[in-house]
Amino acid sequence: MEAIRGEKTLSQLGSQFKVHSIQIGKWRKSAVEQLPELFVDGRTRKGQPMESGEGAL
Repeated sequence: MEAIRGEKTLSQLGSQFKVHSIQIGKWRKSAVEQLPELFVDGRTRKGQPMESGEGAL
């Protein structure tokens, strides 16, 4: 979360948490890319089959 907030540099966070700054950057990039998916309405509409393969042979 702190990496996303941007209040400290990746180097500062790496020193604080004993993790390499490149790894923190990778985690931040991954989180930022995946955050929008958390807010998608995953419910299906009436009459539409679920994506899990319902109705598929």
